[in-house]
Amino acid sequence: MKRRHLVKTLAFLSFFSMGLYGCAPEASSTTPGTSDTANNTTPTAKPSVPSQIILKLTAPADSLKVGETLQLEATIQNAKDPSLSWKSDNEEIATVDDKGLVTGVAPGEVMISVSSVEDPSKAQAVYLTVKDINAFTITQNTDDTDTYKVEAEDLDMTDATVRQDFIDAGRNQFENCENASNGQSICGLIPPTVLSIQFKTEAACTVDIQARLAAGTPEVDVNLDGVLSFGVDDKTIEKTGIVLPKGSQGSDLEKFFNWNYHSVGKFDLEAGVHTFTISVIGQFPNADCFSFLVSNYGA
Repeated sequence: MKRRHLVKTLAFLSFFSMGLYGCAPEASSTTPGTSDTANNTTPTAKPSVPSQIILKLTAPADSLKVGETLQLEATIQNAKDPSLSWKSDNEEIATVDDKGLVTGVAPGEVMISVSSVEDPSKAQAVYLTVKDINAFTITQNTDDTDTYKVEAEDLDMTDATVRQDFIDAGRNQFENCENASNGQSICGLIPPTVLSIQFKTEAACTVDIQARLAAGTPEVDVNLDGVLSFGVDDKTIEKTGIVLPKGSQGSDLEKFFNWNYHSVGKFDLEAGVHTFTISVIGQFPNADCFSFLVSNYGA
């Protein structure tokens, strides 16, 4: 009996162990540390988006004269290659070099553009006016003060020096004035200021330059001798004998300024380009405009 019972027990244990083996889970075929793409997908990294190129172009002025230069400034960001390409749409009007330096060639309008070498679609442009170096060209006799006239505020003031009290008050040399020919005059300039303008004559002629001036004060007359000297090219007149009468007190601007035309000198000129200059020796009065009366044209 004991032997039969032992045999049954061993058979049961053998069957039980076989059953456990058959129920064991299948071994994973996935290498440790990796994901089963069928059941456990790892998110794919998104491709990086390249930075957008930013190009900016600035111009210190919107015009220049024939023969003058103007430096444009361009900045570029987020570009692997920061190189720039410059272009003028009309090199007969103005040229531009690889640094953005514009040179005026002839009067007219021109577009200057700059683009990224890396991405030419990134581009900026400015429009510039190239002006004639001469304010006007004399072609005939005239006693009309409006035919060849230059506003005082259009004179070249590169070498202008303004009075300190004007600077302290936040003023400059330009003064709005209703009874000035163009609504504006200049004043408050001191030595060593030199003002100038270029003009051209097509033939030899005599030019009588008339200046519309005012003392700009109701207190005293202003003698221009020792205050201003006038010249054309190398011919200078230091003593004109001009005395600007003082104005009147009150709100009447016409009487306060007391504008008058005065001949500052006659000049015999050959055909060609000439430069009219005003040198400030003392305290500059108010100046409105300058007219060039022409005679003996072509004589």
